[in-house]
Amino acid sequence: MWSVLPKALCSVLAVLSSLLTNGAGLVLESRIGKSTVVTIPANETTTAQLSVSVENISYVLIQFHCLSSNISLSTNATFPYDATKRGTDVGILTLSGKRQKTFTWYIHVEGFHDVTAVYYLDIHYADEPLPGGCNQVFNIPVDPSIVLKPGLHRTDVWFQLANMAVDQDQSFPNCESNMVLKNLTYDVYVYYLASRDLSQEEYFDGVQKMLSPNDILLYGQKIFSFSDGPTSKSTVAVTSQASQGAAYAVLVTRLDTGLKAAYVTAVTYSCGTGKEDCTTAITGGKIVLSIVFGSLGTFLLFFGHRFFKVTQVLVGYGFSSLLLYIVMSVPQTFEDSVKLPVALSLGIVGGCLWLAFWFLYPFPVMSVFLAGLVTGYLISSVLFITPLANVTWWVTTFNYAMGFVCVILLFAVVLMAFTKLLSILSCAVIGGYLFLMSVAIPLQSSLRLVFLNSVYHQTEENYLGVKVIFPFHTEDIILFTLWPPLVILGVVLQWHREKGRPAFDIPIWRGRTRSLEQVPQQYSENDEDEEENNTSSRGSDDERRWLLPARNPGYGSSAGRNVPGNPRNGRSKNKNMLT
Repeated sequence: MWSVLPKALCSVLAVLSSLLTNGAGLVLESRIGKSTVVTIPANETTTAQLSVSVENISYVLIQFHCLSSNISLSTNATFPYDATKRGTDVGILTLSGKRQKTFTWYIHVEGFHDVTAVYYLDIHYADEPLPGGCNQVFNIPVDPSIVLKPGLHRTDVWFQLANMAVDQDQSFPNCESNMVLKNLTYDVYVYYLASRDLSQEEYFDGVQKMLSPNDILLYGQKIFSFSDGPTSKSTVAVTSQASQGAAYAVLVTRLDTGLKAAYVTAVTYSCGTGKEDCTTAITGGKIVLSIVFGSLGTFLLFFGHRFFKVTQVLVGYGFSSLLLYIVMSVPQTFEDSVKLPVALSLGIVGGCLWLAFWFLYPFPVMSVFLAGLVTGYLISSVLFITPLANVTWWVTTFNYAMGFVCVILLFAVVLMAFTKLLSILSCAVIGGYLFLMSVAIPLQSSLRLVFLNSVYHQTEENYLGVKVIFPFHTEDIILFTLWPPLVILGVVLQWHREKGRPAFDIPIWRGRTRSLEQVPQQYSENDEDEEENNTSSRGSDDERRWLLPARNPGYGSSAGRNVPGNPRNGRSKNKNMLT
């Protein structure tokens, strides 16, 4: 409580004069701990000055954030290297000298247009942490900056470890001492800006929500936490997607006082070289891909099992293309411009071969098993975008591969005895996902990353340690929620339609042979068996006639004696032959 009173008193008694002056002498007033949008004139050195009446301030942290222009911020009017920060998100931590009441900073923007930026300033005391106080790399001795290394699929967040703040003109504790190592903990947060919104208004709104510790706790999503120590690494990799704005913040907590301090917030759109490369336009390729996915998804969702041969081609094509792409990514020497066309082209061969296998060996168990593997791949991908994916157990290649493959096999093996159900369920799961992908592609929804995240883990180097965090906007929640009902609808409709029909349409020329082989031998008939049955029946009839008394020859001729097959005729002939 006593530590809060000086700060409250200072905020009341302090006279903050943020003198952003141009030729007309413009003066803008602000409040400590509150962000303000200001305009910085181009090609001029602008001064920001803070005057306070309280003498026990330990340090002051000032920040400027703009969308695309680079801002130079320094404590020296000449902007020397060891006292200047330059970028779109810049901040400087100024230590307070003994009885110092005035703090001055200098801002410069190159170009011909004035720059609008978010301006934030806060004061701190001796019982708080000191962000960046154990800096060993950055150009300023005490540097609370967050360095982002954005990529198309991942963003590396890097910052320097903190120290403990002290009173004015006192020396800081040793960064390797137990007092520092056991007293500081770090939490990395991210706040995702609205999807497909690259406007300055959205940028300012996102930045202002990630400046103060209270706002960071309220709006931010925690990515990673760790305690200070000899082996601690102040770096973390996070999944990202192009043109998706993300504001990163780091909170350091001092355990003995329970107070927190924030580093300088940093924002990235993960567009490669710069924000000018970002785009949210719906291209012709995206439209064609959406139509193809929508058509295939609708077909598999409602008619996949009925047209089993077509489904075999599609499943074989998808499995072969994915396998070829993963295999070609192992050397890490081919670009996507080579891997994708080759994998997609040769996948046609894989689909045709899998259909030929069905005609040559129409075993439903084997043919449906491949569809079960593809469905298991999707199910395993869903599990590995949940918080389960961030368990440290999956950092090694062997553990991740075994866990991922076990989920795939579990789905296929459990339902392998129910071939019809496995076929219909696989068609519904794959078809439902493809159908929703036709909407997710133009919306740039996170639903795409269910599949892509798994592909990145299996094809990109050093990707297993990346923290799996994705934005879940309103459209993402809707699409993820619609997937299970679509699967249930597809299974019910296909099962009802196939009721009373053969489970699988086995090729005729193979089906006749197979049906004959299934008939037991004692019930089979052939020409020899039929002739033997006829002969035995005739012999029994003749035997019955021979046992009957001879008819009166006066009433007939030799009827009954010259009948072929009559035993008497046979004996008389034998007698004559003997004589």
